[in-house]
Amino acid sequence: MKKYIPALLVLVLGLAGILYIKSIYGLPMSIEKQKQYVNSLLNKGLYRQASEVYEKLVDAPGLTAKQRANLAYLAGNIYMENSRDYESALADYLKVKVLAPDSELDNEVNQRSVECLERLGRSLDAQQEMEQYTSLDKGKAEPPKGSTVVAKIGNRSITMDELQRKIKELPPYYQELFKTREKQLDFLQQYIATELSYEKAKRKGYENDKDIVAQAFEAKKALMMQKLVKEEVEDNINITDKEMELYYEAHKKDFIEKKDKQEKQKTFDEARDNIINLLKGEKEKELYKSLILKLFQTENVKIYDDLFKAPKK
Repeated sequence: MKKYIPALLVLVLGLAGILYIKSIYGLPMSIEKQKQYVNSLLNKGLYRQASEVYEKLVDAPGLTAKQRANLAYLAGNIYMENSRDYESALADYLKVKVLAPDSELDNEVNQRSVECLERLGRSLDAQQEMEQYTSLDKGKAEPPKGSTVVAKIGNRSITMDELQRKIKELPPYYQELFKTREKQLDFLQQYIATELSYEKAKRKGYENDKDIVAQAFEAKKALMMQKLVKEEVEDNINITDKEMELYYEAHKKDFIEKKDKQEKQKTFDEARDNIINLLKGEKEKELYKSLILKLFQTENVKIYDDLFKAPKK
C-alpha cells in the first residue's frame, strides 16, 4: 500500500499547482487593469481592440448601471475619435442612454450622437435628434461634470475636451501649429465660425442643393479611390537594401552633386533617401498599372479605340 503514496502525493500536488496557476492566470483582469490594457492598445493604434475591451466590460458582473454607461461612453468615444467608425460609436452612445438615462453624460452623448449622424450623411435624422433632445429639456445644455467650458453657442457648451478632440482630428503637421494656448484660441474661433456658418447653410437648405450633392458624391468617390490605392498599392511596396544598391550602381551619374563649379559623387548612404523615393515612385506606377489591368480584365472592359482615330483622308 505504501508504494502508492508517492504517486498519490504527486497527483495531489499537481492538482494544487494547477489550481494555484488558474487562480492567478485564469481569472479576468480587474477593471483598472483592463483600463491600463486599453491605454496600451490606444498607444499602439489598436483602436478597434480597445473599444471591444470596454464593450466586453459593460457586461461584466457586479457593475452599476452608471459604471456600465461610462464604459459604453468610453468605447463610443474611441470609435468616434480614433477609428471614425460612426455607426459603432452611435450604437454605444445609444447604449449609454438606455443604461443611464438623465445622467451627467446625457448632453454630451446627445451632441455626439448628432455628430455621428451628420458624419454618416443622415442630416435629417441628425436634425430630428437635435430637436428631440433640445425640446425635452433645454436646461440640459450643461457639460459633463469636471469639464472646462471654453465657449458657448446659445445653450450649447463647447468644452476643452471637445476642442482638444477637434485638434487631434487634424493631420499631425497641423496639430503642431495649435500647441500653444494662443493658437488654440485661434482654432476655437475658427471652429465656432465654421459651426455657425454650417448651421446657417443648413437652414438655407444647402445640404439638398443639387450641385453640392453632386460635388459631395465626387469627393466621396475620390476619397474611396485614394483608400483603395493606399491599400492595394502603397501598403504593398517593399524596397530591399539589395534593390537600392543595384539602383545606385546603375544610376550613379544621377547622384552627382554640383557645388562651386565642382562635382562630387554622393555615396550610397548620402543618396539613400533619394533612392528610396525614386524606387517607391517606380513601384507605385507598376502596382497601380497592374491593379487597373486586373480590374479591366475582371470587369471585361472593352474600349473601341477605332472610334478615336483620325478619319482617313
